Amino acid sequence: MSGEDNAEASWELVGIWINPAYEDSGRYLGKIVYRADGAWEGYDRISDASPAASGTYIIDDEWTEQGIHWFAVRAISGEITGYEINKLTNNGTTYESIFSTISYSSSLEFARISPSDFHTIRFRQ
Repeated sequence: MSGEDNAEASWELVGIWINPAYEDSGRYLGKIVYRADGAWEGYDRISDASPAASGTYIIDDEWTEQGIHWFAVRAISGEITGYEINKLTNNGTTYESIFSTISYSSSLEFARISPSDFHTIRFRQ
């Protein structure tokens, strides 16, 4: 496959993902950082210097479709393990996810499987 045909496979989860609408929401973090070393950090505000939450993450699975790169990510922060299905689109610049503390969603339609699920959209910074 040429690089153009396989562009989705090169899209990385590693990076800084933001959504200004989430700042100070009390429910969602304004900025998430996925580091190449397996660490993640979450910030209430995009401009914050100190994270509100942090931990490690493991990519349990990933796959590509035309125009989409999917990730199944297990994120650990202290005693809490979260299960997130991530969908990268728009040339790898939009990150949509469904997060649960129970299990991975069995649906790629981002349907909530419990009241504790979080559905978010962020953009690469």
